[in-house]
Amino acid sequence: MKNVKKYAILIAGVIATAILLQACSDAEGSDEKQVEEEIRSVSVEVTQVKSESYTNYIPVMGTVQATQKTTLSAYEGARVDRILRDKGTYVRKGDTILILENDILKANLAAAEAQYKIDEINYEKQEEIFKDKVNSEFQLLQAKYKRNASKANYELIKSRYDKTFLTAPFSGLIDRRHFDEGEFAAPGLPIIEMLNDKKFKVEVGVPERYVGQIKKGTPVRIKLKNVDADELSGIVGYVGASIITDNRTFPIEVDIKAGSPFLKPELAAEVLIENGEYSDVYKIPDEVLIRVDDGYIVFVVEDGIAKSREIEILNRSGEE
Repeated sequence: MKNVKKYAILIAGVIATAILLQACSDAEGSDEKQVEEEIRSVSVEVTQVKSESYTNYIPVMGTVQATQKTTLSAYEGARVDRILRDKGTYVRKGDTILILENDILKANLAAAEAQYKIDEINYEKQEEIFKDKVNSEFQLLQAKYKRNASKANYELIKSRYDKTFLTAPFSGLIDRRHFDEGEFAAPGLPIIEMLNDKKFKVEVGVPERYVGQIKKGTPVRIKLKNVDADELSGIVGYVGASIITDNRTFPIEVDIKAGSPFLKPELAAEVLIENGEYSDVYKIPDEVLIRVDDGYIVFVVEDGIAKSREIEILNRSGEE
């Protein structure tokens, strides 16, 4: 803010000088001397600025999400029999989390397996005696198709039985459990929610005016809102191909390079997408800009005199 005040004083001083110079043209000799004394008494302070390199960023808001998250539900309606891993527990891929009631399916599976084995043996015997021309081809095919039907029935019941064991599709954290032991879980309803708590991304909607300016691999800075955490870095991992008509944005996903203990799904994040690097630019307070018909000017000191200069604004960041 110190620089802002100095620039503001400089502008005020220049304007005051111009007014006093105009007054000089109509003043008498004694008045001219008084005006000159007033001009000399105007305080003008200046601040030196130096050129530097500058990286331009596109600021947008996004939401943190886990790169992997899933919901486990019942394939068929059944009561929850046993909970082996509860919410807040870390599990590895393939670990059994919960078992649904499956006593009837287990008995049906045993019966189907026995029938399949009998039909398999019968088919093998029919195939042997067919070679010796003891039975007909019809009897052989009948035994074969009966074996195939028994096998299909056994595999179907086994698949239904296996689905009563809810297992982790990937390594991660059990985030929620919606049913207790003994409760009936209808098919399709969420029973377990889990996520990969090691890898996160940020989902962002970028205004359509930036179409074509953001590509996969573009560096990104990430600041978590409402959380006292260090700034994170990432890269653009996905750029949407279409515009969302509700808010005229296109979606992108930012892959976060390194984890943080503060990362949680649905956290708000400020995302700064790199959008060009410049050299030999000046950072100045926004308040010292003066709007003119064809752009902006600032006053600079040259040989002790304040002179206006047209400037090109590359970007605004905060109050600069």
